[in-house]
Amino acid sequence: HVIGRVGLSGKELETPATLSLQDKKLLEVAKCVATDATFILLDEVMAGLTLTEAEAPLQVIQELNRQGVTVLMVEHVMPIIMRAATRMVVINFGEKIAEGTPAEIVEDRRVVDAYFGEHMDA
Repeated sequence: HVIGRVGLSGKELETPATLSLQDKKLLEVAKCVATDATFILLDEVMAGLTLTEAEAPLQVIQELNRQGVTVLMVEHVMPIIMRAATRMVVINFGEKIAEGTPAEIVEDRRVVDAYFGEHMDA
């Protein structure tokens, strides 16, 4: 059951309007799961969530990836994307400034200046 796979068990009868923001994000991921997609594009699925709230959608996304689903994420929440990604392309003001693994990205001075302001661990 898709609802259970994304952590929304017990909320099957709720309307999207009554769900929390975190649960709405999980519902968005559930729609991808329901299609049995082999490739999904997520556009800022973590927007508006705290790092703690983002943990549940992140775990679902990582599990999908472990099951062979290719996930392309557009995301601004860098601590989350650093944990989720195996490869990254970093864009700043519409221009690609870096590409590589999270470990390579955190060491790239252009990325550090644009997004982190200081060193960050991968």
